Amino acid sequence: MVKRRSAKWLVKAVLEGEWTCDSALEEHLHENYHGPLAILGYSKLNCALCYANMGWWDRVLELQDGPLTVAEIIEEFGLKPFLPLYARQENTDIRLGDLVKYEGEVFRVVGRREVWPYAAPRCDDFELFLEGEDPSTFTFVGESMLDSDEEDNDEDVKI
Repeated sequence: MVKRRSAKWLVKAVLEGEWTCDSALEEHLHENYHGPLAILGYSKLNCALCYANMGWWDRVLELQDGPLTVAEIIEEFGLKPFLPLYARQENTDIRLGDLVKYEGEVFRVVGRREVWPYAAPRCDDFELFLEGEDPSTFTFVGESMLDSDEEDNDEDVKI
């Protein structure tokens, strides 16, 4: 019989660098959730975790089988222990809620998580989850991929 791992154990393994966040979430869902997983989708999982950390528990996400609030998703899939993994703030000047520029557009930082040390290619230690003015514009990028202040100043000079 295979020993089941709790969500708390998996989160600890991520924080200790033994598991990736993605592999821990996948393991958690397969071992500890007994409903249909296809209804959630990977991008909606990231959205729900980030939005919960932002305090947007009432925000509604459209899942494959219908709408659910962030609070309902976190509860249904047992994701609460994973919330701290998406709100990492050590060694950063960028905070959740900050506005940043990426590829010339303004985004709000709604999440930040550590990149696994053995990820390839690994350009950054942390990645940011960004939401555009349109909430359907949700992406994640390495911290170094944000537009720099020098680029903004250069653009200002050209105008």
